[in-house]
Amino acid sequence: MKEVIIRQANVNDAKDILDINISSWKDTYKNIFPDDFLDNLCNTEEEYNKSLNNIIEKITDNNNYLVSLYKDKIVGFVNYGPSKKNKYIKYGEIYALYVDNNYIKKGIGGMLLKKATSLLKNNHNNIIVSCLKRNPANTFYEKMGCKKIGETTFDLNNKKYKENVYLID
Repeated sequence: MKEVIIRQANVNDAKDILDINISSWKDTYKNIFPDDFLDNLCNTEEEYNKSLNNIIEKITDNNNYLVSLYKDKIVGFVNYGPSKKNKYIKYGEIYALYVDNNYIKKGIGGMLLKKATSLLKNNHNNIIVSCLKRNPANTFYEKMGCKKIGETTFDLNNKKYKENVYLID
């Protein structure tokens, strides 16, 4: 999509980032995470504002967010930085990559992944991304040339979920 622009996020983008994140979680993780958890994601004004302020703070502090725009509308984002996983502490990591469901399979996720990876390579020799085993996005990462190098677990509400760990080329 030639009309897509990838740029650093700014605090004015936080609401769009959060909205895409919430809707993506509800769609992507249906039948993976409990329905009551997904149904209640940021469902109160207090929770929504807390999450919104968290994103604003992250953008203000270190701005490791990129957004994708299509016709001046934010349709995706990626969040990245130094790895938070002990086993991969010297690596860079893609923490989150989500695209609005109306724009999936149009190359936007790949553009975001490539740009974030390029920026991470300035400070890290290796870049990883984790993906829940039951997440259909595993196919995306494999098509993007990522190589599975291990497995880890993701804790949510005292339940463990298995993730694949990919090395990004």
